[in-house]
Formats: sequence, C-alpha cells, structure tokens
Amino acid sequence: ALQDMKEDIENNVEVSKSNIFESPQFPKFLFKFMGNRGWIKMGKLNKITKKELYTKPYAK
Repeated sequence: ALQDMKEDIENNVEVSKSNIFESPQFPKFLFKFMGNRGWIKMGKLNKITKKELYTKPYAK
C-alpha cells in the first residue's frame, strides 16, 4: 500500500484508491507490553517506582 502511494505521489496521479488500510502483523499483547515497558523505563530514569506510576493522584 505504501509503495503504491509513493508511486502515485511521484507520478502526480490523483486517482483515489478505495481502501488502502493495512493491518499490522504485530501481536496486540506485545504492542501493549512494549508500550508499558517504555513508561516503566522512563519512571526509573526519573526515580519513580512502578507502584507510583500506577497510583491515581486525583482519585477519591
């Protein structure tokens, strides 16, 4: 899909394609795991524990 878009842009083609959505071939659990891992790593760099990351400061 991206290759087709690249070629259309290079050749000034203004014909729209119907549906060029591509579903990523990446497991959802792994995507979430890596995202959460990034937050935990940033917390460690800022001297915040994992427990402190999950606290809700405005919850009653």
